[in-house]
Amino acid sequence: MREFQTKPLIERPWLVLSLVLLGAMVVRLVVFWRTPVIAEDSFFYIYHAQKILAGAWEEAVRCRYNFIPFSSLSIIPFYELVGDWILAGQMSSVFWTLAGTVPLYLLSRQLFSSRVALLMAVAYAFLPFFVKRSLDVLKGPPFWFFSLMGFYLVGRFGQEKRPFWLSLASISFLLASSSRIEALVYLPGTFLFIPFLCRGQGCSPPKALLFFALPPLMVLGLFFLPLFSNKEGTFSLYHLYFEHRIGLIKRHSSYHHWYSQFDTLARKTGAPLWKYLRETLWILPLEILVYKIFSAISGLGPIFCLGMARAKSRLKEPLVAYLSFLSALAFLLLLFWAYKFPAITKRYVIVFVLPAYVFVGLGLEWLLDRWPKRQKKVFVFLLILLLSFPLVDIHKLRRKNKIPFLKAARVINRLERHHRPVKIATTSWYILFYVNYFRRPAICYLSMVNYRQLTSNPQNLPQVLRQEKVAYFVWEEKTLGRRGETIRAVADKYLQPLGVFPDSSLGTIILYRIPPKEASRPDEASLPPRLSGERPGRP
Repeated sequence: MREFQTKPLIERPWLVLSLVLLGAMVVRLVVFWRTPVIAEDSFFYIYHAQKILAGAWEEAVRCRYNFIPFSSLSIIPFYELVGDWILAGQMSSVFWTLAGTVPLYLLSRQLFSSRVALLMAVAYAFLPFFVKRSLDVLKGPPFWFFSLMGFYLVGRFGQEKRPFWLSLASISFLLASSSRIEALVYLPGTFLFIPFLCRGQGCSPPKALLFFALPPLMVLGLFFLPLFSNKEGTFSLYHLYFEHRIGLIKRHSSYHHWYSQFDTLARKTGAPLWKYLRETLWILPLEILVYKIFSAISGLGPIFCLGMARAKSRLKEPLVAYLSFLSALAFLLLLFWAYKFPAITKRYVIVFVLPAYVFVGLGLEWLLDRWPKRQKKVFVFLLILLLSFPLVDIHKLRRKNKIPFLKAARVINRLERHHRPVKIATTSWYILFYVNYFRRPAICYLSMVNYRQLTSNPQNLPQVLRQEKVAYFVWEEKTLGRRGETIRAVADKYLQPLGVFPDSSLGTIILYRIPPKEASRPDEASLPPRLSGERPGRP
């Protein structure tokens, strides 16, 4: 009889990669059920998608952001599939996040063995930051995918010396920068490094540079050309993508922001080191930047440091040198941003983390080579370790302090059976979004009402609310401060209370409905079912 020999699982890369993606999807499903509300910025990207689908491009760029990221466009096909804007946005984010695993694995195979490449794919797909952010509707996931795809395509050029790959890489970086502007740093970084990648016979540096520069030059030609016009003026690529960012860079730095962050660090760690560093004014942004980077990569920190220590021995390899060079450029960009505009978050530092994943691979390679006779056991240990990273806090309910706003929104939705937008007096975008995101026409949540102006004169609150045609008023203890009790007394007297939502961090939140002027406030017993009492049901 003929004997069939089966290959070891590790030698069947696409099957292994499929299993990694399946496991990553399961983890994200768990996080999905533990994510009752999405991030605040998500509301505006969904609004963009709603307006674009309706053909109202001009209105889309008037609500907070005057640019339309690629992530907003990618929501629309998923909405056509499922018919729910939030679910469509989450599906889009998960798709782009998991899709990024493929170019990262292919890039890793250009540098490392199949075992190291598999571990790097797991390190990306199961990194807690990427897991959680892929359940929000943000600009990041398409940026991650197209950046990694660009790195892989540059690596293909380094192997085959075909300039065609550079044109594709350039397009990938442009698509990445259409989501997050900081991805533009990859374009000049790659352009400067192409002559080093083009060493050898059959490769012409001028030709390679031309192929890479052609897509950006074509986009640059459209830079100031009008794309569309409205009553307020003409919009171009400059208005859509750069004007908002340049306005941020022009702001002056405020070190009070850094001080507050260091106070938080000191409370968390209790280490005297932070108190000392807090006084070293000039180095504050650098220290916070490093802290944010290691917070983003979580448990990969030690492996990352091992890889950086080993990088020197492999810098002669063009692709390792290229990714290291991009990492250095991205770090300098973040450092400039930190000194100019102190608002560094984990989302920003990913522009450094993506090319710096090469150091994670070098660290994993060193650990496997350190014990050659026990390499299989070390591989299994590292695999289990990387798979366990998201399990630490996967059970935690995300944005728990936003749930009272979600409860209030559900109360309003049970009362509002029509499809017109509902005007609500509140500082919470969560209430405005979860009440109005499926209504037509879509509205910009920033342009509804001025909460502070409405509550500036408590005695005239009912009249002002009716004049502004506000349907619901939200009393927010933390926002109103000292005036809160006076405003609450007026609201209790003239408005219809619908529910009280206490929270340890937000204070008490009370939802009121504004009755018509001639109507008297109904008794508690006349309220709709499940709306009276102190605590509406769980979301």
